Amino acid sequence: MSDVSHLSDTRVRILDAADTLFRRYGYQKTTMGDLAKVCGMSPANLYRFFANKSAIVEEMCTRLLAESDRALEAIAFDKTSADDRILRMIKHINWYTRECVLENSQMNDLVMAALSEHWGAIEKHLFRIRALFRKVIADGIAEGTYPPQDLDNAAGCLHTAITKFGHPMLVAMDAQMCDLAVSVEEMGAFVLRALRQPVPPSTAA
Repeated sequence: MSDVSHLSDTRVRILDAADTLFRRYGYQKTTMGDLAKVCGMSPANLYRFFANKSAIVEEMCTRLLAESDRALEAIAFDKTSADDRILRMIKHINWYTRECVLENSQMNDLVMAALSEHWGAIEKHLFRIRALFRKVIADGIAEGTYPPQDLDNAAGCLHTAITKFGHPMLVAMDAQMCDLAVSVEEMGAFVLRALRQPVPPSTAA
């Protein structure tokens, strides 16, 4: 095994161990010493791979969000209608936030730490979602479902409109709003109506 492969395998082993500890004890209570012990290495050796716990969190957050990205990509590139894909993407974003983040308090701590300390990992995830929305809207224009329009603007507006269904704090807040809450289905129907509206020639793509 090459040195590069060995280093890569060791990093993966550390991240897997961190995932187990964070889920069991929470991000805040897990120390680098705990992690080194579980990995069967000295703290000094652990620091060769990650400068601190914060660096581990950033990479773990990237891995966690990649799971959702892969599911969204599968939806965006399948052969159903643009309307169907957009609705399913919005529902997946909301489901993932509720079931995989909020329902697991330890992983919620991890994501909250990433939101405050590692915006870069979150930003890449958001850019990927917007790019996938852009792709599906372009497909909808090609199939005649939506009128020609500025794809970047349309994807940005769509993404902004559904932010409350993907941000952990907003999803948690929405659960407390009762009669004021708007459902995923209602917002989905709203954005699809907006995408179907004729676009003035001066702003068309």
